[in-house]
Amino acid sequence: MYRGDFHNWGRTCGENRYRLVQTHGMEMLSIRERNMRVWKLKKKIDDKENELTNIKSKVKEGMDAERKKLDNRRTGF
Repeated sequence: MYRGDFHNWGRTCGENRYRLVQTHGMEMLSIRERNMRVWKLKKKIDDKENELTNIKSKVKEGMDAERKKLDNRRTGF
């Protein structure tokens, strides 16, 4: 038995899915609803991280292009 198995102690999977849990906002949710919310929030975070990575790469490309322009001006091309 693993450490994480204790939350299911004495319950079948179906019973556990509909057990209510309390959230920080004192709202009662089933485990399934809570897991869906968590999944959606994680997906939003991943999307924002991807967006940030794309912005960083575009900024880097722009900086490289500007650096190249300045180098060309210095060398006289």
